[in-house]
Amino acid sequence: QSPDLTVAKSAVVSDAAGDELSETGTNDAIDVTTPLSTVAYTVTAANAGNVTLNEVTVTDVMFESDDIGAITVTIYDTEGLVGPRDLARVGDTITIGKLEVGQYAEITYTLTVDQDMIDGNTDITNDVTGTSKEDDTPDVKGTDTDDQAASYTFDIIQSPDLTVAKSAVVSDAAG
Repeated sequence: QSPDLTVAKSAVVSDAAGDELSETGTNDAIDVTTPLSTVAYTVTAANAGNVTLNEVTVTDVMFESDDIGAITVTIYDTEGLVGPRDLARVGDTITIGKLEVGQYAEITYTLTVDQDMIDGNTDITNDVTGTSKEDDTPDVKGTDTDDQAASYTFDIIQSPDLTVAKSAVVSDAAG
C-alpha cells in the first residue's frame, strides 16, 4: 500500500477592471500594484496513492481572513465532478474527510487587495499544508500522516504618483 497526498496551489491575479495580469505556478511571485486587484486561489489536495485517505485536512491562514470571499470545496475523480462537499472549517483548517484513490478536492477562494494593503506595503504570503491519515488497516495502522505544503508570496508594490494640473481662463476687457 502506498498512501500519497499531494497539495498544489495556483493563483490568478487580476486588476480592478478584471483583466488577468498573470497566473502562477508553484512558488512564483507576482507584483500587486493596485487596490481592488484580486487574487483567485485554487488549492488542490489529491489522493495520488493506491489506498483511501481518511481525515484529509487543508490548512491555510487565508481561510480566516476577512479579505477573502466565499470558500468552496468540490470533489473530483478520474471521471470528473463528484460533487460539492459541505465546508467544514475550524479556524484556518478545512476538513475534507475521505478521498478515494484518484479523487481530489479543489478549494477555491478570492482575496481582494484593498488600499490598506497597498499603503502598508505588506507582501501577501500564503502557505498551505495538507495532512491525511491513511486507512486503519493492519498494514498501514492509521497512524502515519502524509503532509504536503505549497507557498506563494505576492509583492505589494507602492507606486506613488502625484499629478498637479493648473488651468486658467483669460478674458479680455470685452468679456
